[in-house]
Amino acid sequence: MKSTEIKVLVLGGNGFVGNEIVRQLMQMNHVTPLIGSRTLGDKIVQGVAALKIDSTNLLELKDGLKGVDAVINCVTGDATTITQGAQLLCHAAALSGMPKIIHLSSQSVYGTQTGIISENTPLHDDLGWYGHAKIAAEYAIEDYGRNGGKAIILRPGCISGKDSPLWTERIITWLKQGKLGDLGASGDGWSNIVDVADVAQAATKALNVSLREGEVKIFNLSAPDSPRWNQYFVDFGVSIGATPIKRISNRAIKLDAYLLGIPIKIIEHILKKVHIKATWLPHGIPPSLLKLFRQEIKLDSTKATTELELTWTPYHIMLQNQSCITKNPR
Repeated sequence: MKSTEIKVLVLGGNGFVGNEIVRQLMQMNHVTPLIGSRTLGDKIVQGVAALKIDSTNLLELKDGLKGVDAVINCVTGDATTITQGAQLLCHAAALSGMPKIIHLSSQSVYGTQTGIISENTPLHDDLGWYGHAKIAAEYAIEDYGRNGGKAIILRPGCISGKDSPLWTERIITWLKQGKLGDLGASGDGWSNIVDVADVAQAATKALNVSLREGEVKIFNLSAPDSPRWNQYFVDFGVSIGATPIKRISNRAIKLDAYLLGIPIKIIEHILKKVHIKATWLPHGIPPSLLKLFRQEIKLDSTKATTELELTWTPYHIMLQNQSCITKNPR
């Protein structure tokens, strides 16, 4: 291997974000990507070596990190997977030559705070298990830095893209069903939407960021032109032909969330315990999203724009890319 080449392990490389990161790494002449995933299925990018790695297994992580110069952690899952996975990754990295870690976190670490949010805004742990797990994972990465490691933490907003299960596919379902539309005051919060290609771009460009020993840098990721939720729902609905766009009352969306969303979540949790996939269940809007749709939180991604030199996907192009996944919107 030439001295200018680096080997990069992408943990969670078969997922929605991981796939895009791997594809972009393949376009970089000096990078050899390696996929690490708990399951190696048909979503693995062809032509890239893949290892079966459980991110909560220290021995498997150590084996996967052999000869690796950097690791991009985009593993998702439950609280244990997120928190323990980050902790064990840092432990394994410390035992494997201290490779650079690029860790995908989330805007959820800011909790229910409002206003313009920069990377210096204090973390706020009031969003339940997910926000708590993401904060704990970041603490592990910061400890890695304090012990001499080099790391970058990326805090994306709501990641969209044609394969996004959360912010594209389920939004399409709800728009078609007439559950989403113009929510009035209930949808006036900022969306902080960011295209998956831009998140992957940030992760790949982070490889070239020069860090001192023990330094950890943090970057917010939100498209500068991301709109408020109401605008996003209306524009997205029009782009997929889910018209006319409905005006949804606060009462109607609350009834959907509390009478359908909560029971469905309970059923999903029960079925998950007995290893039954609940793909046949209707998609109820969880109450947590009602709070998000109202939240006046706007990520400031100026630092990522300047220091990572990101070229953001324009809002109208992002909508076009997402709309390609549906040919029969009604």
